[in-house]
Amino acid sequence: LQLINRRLQLIEPWLAGGKLVAQAPSTDGVEIGLLLDVDRARLLVPLPNERAPQARVGGGTGRAAAKETVFVVPGIPETSQVFYFSPTTMRAIGSTRIAGGTKLSIPAAGGGYVVMTEDPQVLQSLQQRVSRDGARTLQLERELAARRARSLAYGTQRLAAAGVNAEVAAPAAAAVNQQLAQVDSQIAAGRLEQAHDEIAILLREVDRTFAEQRL
Repeated sequence: LQLINRRLQLIEPWLAGGKLVAQAPSTDGVEIGLLLDVDRARLLVPLPNERAPQARVGGGTGRAAAKETVFVVPGIPETSQVFYFSPTTMRAIGSTRIAGGTKLSIPAAGGGYVVMTEDPQVLQSLQQRVSRDGARTLQLERELAARRARSLAYGTQRLAAAGVNAEVAAPAAAAVNQQLAQVDSQIAAGRLEQAHDEIAILLREVDRTFAEQRL
């Protein structure tokens, strides 16, 4: 609940008073970017495209997961600054004017947003929120990931004790523990953005393995 509230607070101005002005599908069709506008500051919110082909449980789609998601966003003034931000990081990103709008790329796993604005106060306010709350948010994310990993391991043990073939779930549970160790290394090195992205990937893997366990 704390994590949900922190994420809502981060984009509160757009949720409370923003207007949906456009939808921009990613170039691979996997996500839909909702474009919200408030006081000349636009926010791109990437969401899963429910109409996109879904990966098969345990089998995948045969394609390697993309490291970046590319959007072409319409109606952005050339003078706007473009920043990517998540609960743990905020940084400027490159953008290119092409036919149809502004082309930009964001991390595929980060669960972040893009703000486009000419108002430096908007950027300053966001940066303050991220700097103030980022470390604590990452700690909560890491705790959630660890709890989910323990639940996954417990489920694998129960399946094995019941005589159910858990060959798919068992290696995945071990891999999750390895990913947690990588997250801890990133945190220790002060690489909060990388740790946040690793946790996002980890939780997706856990969700897929839970689906295998249910089957």
